[in-house]
Amino acid sequence: MSNNNISINIENGEEIIEALGVTKAQMKKAVKRTVSDLKQRVPGWISEKVMEEYNIKKKDIKEALKIKNRATTVEISGVKVDSLDFVFKGRPLTPIHFTMKPNKPYKHNRKYTVSAEIKKGNRVTLGTKGVFIQKPGNGGERYLPFQRQGDARYPIDVIRTVSIPQMITNDKVKEEIQQKVDREALERLRHNADRIFWEDLGVVR
Repeated sequence: MSNNNISINIENGEEIIEALGVTKAQMKKAVKRTVSDLKQRVPGWISEKVMEEYNIKKKDIKEALKIKNRATTVEISGVKVDSLDFVFKGRPLTPIHFTMKPNKPYKHNRKYTVSAEIKKGNRVTLGTKGVFIQKPGNGGERYLPFQRQGDARYPIDVIRTVSIPQMITNDKVKEEIQQKVDREALERLRHNADRIFWEDLGVVR
């Protein structure tokens, strides 16, 4: 189980207060509203950047980010006046999430090589030998790839790839996520601070 986080830091608060002419009380209110905005928007931004690098469906990412006790969860671990941390937890995913081919055994014992496109445009072979597809023994309906751990028939293990946290904290992906999140967080803060300033004056904009 991997565990990683992405932090949102809203900097230059004092400069924004001065530039917009808002009070500290108004800025505090704007920060709370911005935090609420980010809770709703950040998962979508993360999905967008992950999908640019990895061949995974948006539905898989969103389900993993929203639902607890699934492959991955996102928890808001702490909110400060200038900070919001998202913590990611999740196990490595099976290749069926990455357009595994074939997705079930061929008929008549025809030989096959199992592959998956984990990163976009880069299909890779899973294992060098002893790899085969079958339904799991626990009654699951989907075919999974297994690999023998030696020359004997057993033991066998399910082949797994990367987890959602590993995708998110890939150096390139995480940097792009962080840049987008920080940029959008600052923009949302400015927007909310300006809106609250005029609301307090009774002006609807």
